[in-house]
Amino acid sequence: MTTLGRAARSLYVDTLKFLPSKLQHPGDVYLRSSDFARTLESLHSVVEGMYPESAHPPMHIFTRTPVGSDNIYRDFGCERYRRLAKQFNALIKHEVGEEMKSWSAKLQDMASDPKHGAVLAFDILGAALAHGRATDVVTPAEYETLRDASTRLWFGHMVKYPEMGRLMLGRFVTELHELMAHHVTGVAPDSVEFSMHVQHMRASGATTPPRLALYSGHDTTLVPLVAALGAWDHTWPPFASHLTLELFQSKHPAPTRRAEDSHFIRLRFNGTNLRVPACQEPGAHYPRRPVALHRDRLCVPLPVASTLETGF
Repeated sequence: MTTLGRAARSLYVDTLKFLPSKLQHPGDVYLRSSDFARTLESLHSVVEGMYPESAHPPMHIFTRTPVGSDNIYRDFGCERYRRLAKQFNALIKHEVGEEMKSWSAKLQDMASDPKHGAVLAFDILGAALAHGRATDVVTPAEYETLRDASTRLWFGHMVKYPEMGRLMLGRFVTELHELMAHHVTGVAPDSVEFSMHVQHMRASGATTPPRLALYSGHDTTLVPLVAALGAWDHTWPPFASHLTLELFQSKHPAPTRRAEDSHFIRLRFNGTNLRVPACQEPGAHYPRRPVALHRDRLCVPLPVASTLETGF
């Protein structure tokens, strides 16, 4: 994760000069994490790679919203989501259950949790391999088999019940949208639930939205997001995978009064430009109606689905 932070520094600090080499004002960077030790540690590592301790002032990491929600994690408060998850778990137990039991027995020394032992072991193995640590616990072929089984167990619902992705992360996508909309329109969101970056601004004394927002989540955050964009390849993402949303303003403003018509978003997944199927339609990508597309196709359906189903 530190390497990921260094790569971000190389691009946004050294090459593009988008961020200063030494962070003088904490308001320039907004840090957001789910309320888990490992995601907090990952975020610390990314920040360390971008800005060594001597190159930034004390920085606050925001986790739960003022109403106590952890929007980066799955929304277990949604009744519809829980019902679909129960249905899927009943189906997948027969498809993958016995297979995972055999893996759990083989890998029990790595993860003792009887319910998710094999998946936890897969997580540990993936991290070890990503850091160049050889392991004789499984062969490369066995690791890929375990990866496939873990993917079906944890993300098969994205295929069986596509709406589950929308229900899981609709609120988080709303957070992303509100931050970008604040940049584009200059108007701060009025919803306390989805305006944590405004709290960051107040706490740091900033008068403008942060130039960079870093969100630290889970595989169960990343996969539904990429799937909602129609770009998931049905495999478990590699260790330290990341999705980047870059907001640009055109040098040639559109001849309209709407600020969003002069802005567009570029999506990058693990350093590669992401081709979103919905963006391939005529008139649905830069230079025509870029931000509007993401608002219409991504940022509205997701939170609306969550709101309707959870009764917020």
